[in-house]
Amino acid sequence: MADEVDIANAYIARAIELELCKRQQNTEVKEGARCCKKCKESIPPVRRKLGFELCIECAEDTERRNALFANH
Repeated sequence: MADEVDIANAYIARAIELELCKRQQNTEVKEGARCCKKCKESIPPVRRKLGFELCIECAEDTERRNALFANH
């Protein structure tokens, strides 16, 4: 039986896989936000070029919360 960490890791791996597939299908990736939409901290240029709207910390927090409440 899988524990919470296994379930979270599987969820994250699947989310990453889906996003990579979307990016491969859409060759035009728009540039992401300069500042994180949640905390307003600056997003590094490399992350912006990939189209992200959240900083790493906020993205991790959002993914963790989504994983915790995925079955509710």
